[in-house]
Amino acid sequence: MKVLIVSRVPSHPNRMGNNYAIVMQAEALMQLGCEVHFMWVQEKPLKNMDENTQKIVEECSSYWGERFYHYQVPLFYKLVSVARRSFAKRFKKGFFNIDTWYHRCIVNYINRINDKEHFDVCIVNYFDLSKVLSEVDIPKKALHTHDNHIYNNIKYAGDVTLSKNGGVGAEFFKGMPPNRTLSPNDEAKALQRAPHIFSLQDEETAIFECLAPRSRVYTIYSLFPHRETPVVGNHNMLILAANTLFNISGIIWFIDNVLPSIVEEFPDAKLLLAGNAAKVIEKKYPNHPSIDFIGYVADLAEFFSRGDVAVNPIYQGTGLKIKTFESLAYDKVLLTHPHSKKGVFDRSNAPIFSSEKPEEWVEFLKKVWNTPGEIENIKQKNKAYLDRMNNYVLSEYRRFLEAD
Repeated sequence: MKVLIVSRVPSHPNRMGNNYAIVMQAEALMQLGCEVHFMWVQEKPLKNMDENTQKIVEECSSYWGERFYHYQVPLFYKLVSVARRSFAKRFKKGFFNIDTWYHRCIVNYINRINDKEHFDVCIVNYFDLSKVLSEVDIPKKALHTHDNHIYNNIKYAGDVTLSKNGGVGAEFFKGMPPNRTLSPNDEAKALQRAPHIFSLQDEETAIFECLAPRSRVYTIYSLFPHRETPVVGNHNMLILAANTLFNISGIIWFIDNVLPSIVEEFPDAKLLLAGNAAKVIEKKYPNHPSIDFIGYVADLAEFFSRGDVAVNPIYQGTGLKIKTFESLAYDKVLLTHPHSKKGVFDRSNAPIFSSEKPEEWVEFLKKVWNTPGEIENIKQKNKAYLDRMNNYVLSEYRRFLEAD
C-alpha cells in the first residue's frame, strides 16, 4: 500500500515528542510493507524561508527523500488563520474552532500529488486538519489524534500557570493558554470525519469511541525499539524535556518535593537536565548543587548513557507519555509521577515505579542502587515489556490496513 501522512509539524528522527511519534508511525507502516510519504503543511513565513525552516526542510528531505512534500500555506490564508485564533482567544475563552488551521488550498495540493502517486491511505495528524479527510480523494482515511483537547481550560486552569512556577518561563510562555481547548461537539465533529481513528492511549480510546461511534478506533501507542545499554553504576537521574508548560511545572514539582529527600539519602545524587527546559529551570535554581543543566543534546544515546535511572515527573497532559516510553527504550530504570503512567500499554505489568510520595522514591532508589543485580533485573523487564508493546502496535496497524 502507498500511504500519505499529513501534518502541520515537521517530522524526522532528530525531533522530539509527538513529531518523533509520526516517524515511528511511518516505521511501523514500512515494517508492514507500505510505501510511506510525508507532507509538512507550514504556514508561509512573513519573510523568505529562514535558516531554521531551511534546516528542517533539509533534515526532512534527508530522512524522507523524494517522499517528502513541503507545502507552504499562502500568506493570505495564514492571516485568516491568525485572525481566527485571535478571535477565539479573546472572545471565546480559548475555545478554538476545529477548522481554524484548515484551508481548501491544502486539499487542492494533496489531490495534485495524489493524481501522480495514487495513494491508498491518507493519515492526517491532529484534529485541526481533520477536514482534509472530508475532501481528499484517497480511499482509506485515518485521523492520528495525538491528544484529547476537551475542556482543557477546566482540566488545567489554575494548575499550569506562571504564578505557580514562580514566574519561571514568562519570556517563553507569556500569553499562552495552558493547552488548546475544544468543546465536545467540536472534537466529535473532527473525529466523525475519520472512518479510522488512532489513539495514543487506552483512556482516550474510550472517549473517542463515545464521540465517534461509527468510526473504528485503534490504540496505537507508538513503536519504541529497545536499546540495550550497560549498567553505569552512579547515582545520576536523567530528564530530557522541551520547554513546555507541562514539563516545566513537572520538573519544578520534582525539584521542590522529591529531590531534597533523595539527596539527603544519597548526597552524591545528581539530576541531569537536558533539553530546552534546562535553560528555563536554571533561572529558578541557578548554581543548584544537585543539578547539572545540560541543555541541548545532539546524541540521545550518549545522554542516556550517563546514568541508570530516568525520571518523568510530569503530572499533567494527555496523549502519549513520550518521556515514559523513551526512557524505557533507552533501557533505564524509570521513576514517574503517577500521571505519567496513566494510559500506558498493559499498565499493571509495566516496569515503571510511580508515586507522589518522596519517601517512596527514596526507598525504591535504595533498593535499585544498593541491591546487586536489581538494575539488570529491571532492564530485562524493560525489554520484555517493549517487545510485547511493539508487537501489539504492529498488530493494530495490521488490523487497520486489513480493514474495509
